[in-house]
Amino acid sequence: MIPLKIVTMNGPQGRRNQPGFTIIELAVVIILIGISIAIVAPRFGPIMQGTRANQAANVIQSDMQRIFSEAIKNKRVVRITFNNTNMTYTVTDRTSNEEIFKQYFSGTQSEYALTSFEATPTTVDVFPRGVSSAALTINIGVVNENRRVTMTRVGHTRVIGL
Repeated sequence: MIPLKIVTMNGPQGRRNQPGFTIIELAVVIILIGISIAIVAPRFGPIMQGTRANQAANVIQSDMQRIFSEAIKNKRVVRITFNNTNMTYTVTDRTSNEEIFKQYFSGTQSEYALTSFEATPTTVDVFPRGVSSAALTINIGVVNENRRVTMTRVGHTRVIGL
């Protein structure tokens, strides 16, 4: 008798334990990744809007504190002028009209991309003794995320989520 040799074929097209993935396995993984991204992506937008609104409010708060320090340290009257249309404010020395700094909240010069900006009043003077000419309220927004920055006449600032 002649012994018979039995050959078995593993997998499609007779592969014999070759490493790797089939095209079907790769397609299933890609489809699952796509579905996961489609589920998570809509939730990511509001998170980014809230982050940008918080960052912008914190910058405004920090700038208001800096302006009071500037007036006291250099013993000069400092003027803050808000431009609600362009979403900017400019800080100048009231006596010499020299620009100290300018802050942008929209356009290509800003990372915050605010959709709304309203300051009341639009001009405030900060005196060297640490008092301003008026209390200040600044409302900002990024789509549906809104914040309010308030400043008292003595420079106390507060950020409020709306």
